[in-house]
Amino acid sequence: MKRTIPRIFLDTNILLDVLLKREDFYQESAVLFNACETQEVQGEIASISVNNVYYMMRHHYGRKTAQQSIPLLLGIFQVIPGDARVFHLATHLETGDYEDGIQLASAITGKASCLFTRNPRDFSKDYLPVLHPSEWKHFLHPVF
Repeated sequence: MKRTIPRIFLDTNILLDVLLKREDFYQESAVLFNACETQEVQGEIASISVNNVYYMMRHHYGRKTAQQSIPLLLGIFQVIPGDARVFHLATHLETGDYEDGIQLASAITGKASCLFTRNPRDFSKDYLPVLHPSEWKHFLHPVF
């Protein structure tokens, strides 16, 4: 019997924690990033995360490094398209702001098991579990 790989959605802040090596957040976020890279789980990201990552990488490291980060993301993560359905759904979700709504709508559309973010309080948990990276072990080994 073939094992189903869980689908997890990563908010942009998790990607940036790893790519920018943000000291206070790198370790926990890198565990998630690595699990996606090694295909322990299927990692998903919103299409808007790609341009957000490029913008921040260019700001911190320059254009060349920013351009190199895009194939890395595309090789690891399934990108959930930002289509009219996602943008419309985002307007109806309870989130901290519209960008968070797009993240949550993308996770829902991508049929993710959960959404990982450093800001779980900014998202409604009515649609799927919203977890902090520190909760990764609980996701892998739930306590019933």
